[in-house]
Amino acid sequence: MVKNNMSLSILSLSEVPQMGPLPWVFLFFSVLSLCFKVLVILYFISSNNNIVKKDQIITSFYYWLW
Repeated sequence: MVKNNMSLSILSLSEVPQMGPLPWVFLFFSVLSLCFKVLVILYFISSNNNIVKKDQIITSFYYWLW
């Protein structure tokens, strides 16, 4: 019974992207551009006043990517 449920969930997961890879690629690039905009805004805020350090922003963005 458990095996049957697992195969059913795998089957339903494989049927989810029926539109092709294009919406997933668009979603990925939109999230990436949003994160880049936030990074640039934080960089300019920290260059004007030292509330947030620039190195801290860059390292947090690097750790978020991994």
